[in-house]
Amino acid sequence: MRTEAQAVELCATAFCAYSSNVGVVQAADDCGARSYIPPNWRTGAAGGWWQNNLPTGFVSMYNNTGTDIYDTPDAYSVDWDANWAPVRFWKVQCGNP
Repeated sequence: MRTEAQAVELCATAFCAYSSNVGVVQAADDCGARSYIPPNWRTGAAGGWWQNNLPTGFVSMYNNTGTDIYDTPDAYSVDWDANWAPVRFWKVQCGNP
C-alpha cells in the first residue's frame, strides 16, 4: 500500500485508479504492466475514478473474458465517474491508442 503522498506523487506521471467502494488507489506506470481489479471494487455501486497521466501511453481495460472494453485517451485524461463493475484488469500500453 502507498501512502496518500506517495500516490499523489506517482499519479502525476502514471495511470491511477480509485475505488470508492474500498477507498484505495492503484497506480501503474510500466509498459505492459497488468493490474487486476480486486473483487470488492466490482460489487455494489462499483464507482470511483481514473486518471491517465502517462506521458507516452494509455491503458486498456478488459472484462472477465479478456476482451478490451475501453481504452483511455492520451494523457492528460480523467474520468471522475468510472464504473469498475465490468473491468477485470487493465494493462498499460506504450504509444498512442
